[in-house]
Amino acid sequence: MQKVILVGFMLRTMTVNDVVEEYYRVLDEGEYDRLQELLTEDFVHQRPDMTIDGRDEFLNFMAEDRPEKTTTHEVNDLHSTDETVVVEGTLYKSSGEKWFSFADVHKIVDSQINTIRTYTG
Repeated sequence: MQKVILVGFMLRTMTVNDVVEEYYRVLDEGEYDRLQELLTEDFVHQRPDMTIDGRDEFLNFMAEDRPEKTTTHEVNDLHSTDETVVVEGTLYKSSGEKWFSFADVHKIVDSQINTIRTYTG
């Protein structure tokens, strides 16, 4: 399913890839109101160090509790089906120093991200 959004004065259909690319953009820019719109209410993020259960818990963690609040996600490769997007990328600290490589598996439901499973290396 695709979501139609207003961009400037043009209507634009968001593909699953667009939703995921927007996720990384708003996360890096700290646009938590927009981030909330991209996630289902029952969103779950499974990380190697923890599982964050619920959209509100995830937003609170990103805004208040994560170890590096200012990061940059570089998307190196992206693969998708109708409901799954796999991203291979690199996470950088605010200093520009590489922190780690990652692979995120995003499950999309009704044009929102329902789950992300993160693998790091």
